[in-house]
Amino acid sequence: MTPAASAARSGELNPNTYFADWINGAPALWNAINSDNNVIAARQAGPKSGEAPVLELLPDNKGYAELNYRVSAKELRLLAGDTLLYEVELLGDSGVPMDVVMHLRAAGQKDPVVDLHLPYTGEGAWRTLKISVNVPVAELEFVDMAIRLRGAAHGGTASVRRASMLLIPQI
Repeated sequence: MTPAASAARSGELNPNTYFADWINGAPALWNAINSDNNVIAARQAGPKSGEAPVLELLPDNKGYAELNYRVSAKELRLLAGDTLLYEVELLGDSGVPMDVVMHLRAAGQKDPVVDLHLPYTGEGAWRTLKISVNVPVAELEFVDMAIRLRGAAHGGTASVRRASMLLIPQI
């Protein structure tokens, strides 16, 4: 593939990176669920004047909430050797445990070929967390990215203002 063709494939893969679009009380293209997998576990906070909207995760009584985005690898036109860069800007209440997750699953496989979990504990300040992964095989079925609160104390929350997945093609 020529450098020009590779460059044409690069860019943002998540069309709702800043959570500006909402449908039926949930961010468009995203799932926001609790431990029962059936309740919307997020709400739109803000935006304050001149700022983008912020998504607030609302844990259930077990302290669990998950925000996830799944996309078909065929839609992404991923090739072995490409790099995916997942960046999340989040604010977790101090002590709130969470994971930033990326899964790549090959077609016909039960287990992911890439199963990354970046544990993080809220600090009460905005942070940017990054995960980068090389695509190991071309025959992927889907790519998942998620932010999970797990065991958040009563009232503990996390907010997300940006969740980006960039494709950086191999040149």
